[in-house]
Amino acid sequence: MKVTVRLQGRASQECGHVVKRAKYIEICIVGCIAGVFVSRTPPTVFIVDDDADVRRALARLLCAARYVTRCFGSAAEFLAHHDPTVPGCLLLDLALPGLSGLQVQDALRESGCERAIIFITGQGDMPSSVRALKRGAVDFISKPADEPELVAAIRAAIALDRAT
Repeated sequence: MKVTVRLQGRASQECGHVVKRAKYIEICIVGCIAGVFVSRTPPTVFIVDDDADVRRALARLLCAARYVTRCFGSAAEFLAHHDPTVPGCLLLDLALPGLSGLQVQDALRESGCERAIIFITGQGDMPSSVRALKRGAVDFISKPADEPELVAAIRAAIALDRAT
């Protein structure tokens, strides 16, 4: 379902789904935050995974935990649209077609971006996890991710991003 929302008559935006709460409707933004006028940009969890089902599941989980998300199906798509001035963290699959998650981490670092990164993978190995963590990753989580562990890692990554 696609929903268009008017925000104080100044901005509109399309959203993946809506979650109904007791006395209000909360818009969960899944991959579409352009055009929103706010005084303080909320932190965004950038999700990069080549599996559409995984992206959708992670976005729904994080939306339910009240996080704004933006989803990308490839490293190239993420790097082409990434805005380093938007606060938040990166939830990054290790094994991606084209550039790997580790190569994305290197590209961000080389560009001077200090984005907090959490790797999530079903194909992780010890050398990859050690390399990612030595290069500044906040966490390295195996799929399927334990929800409380994932949300705690995202909370820590966003806190780290706010501190920098």
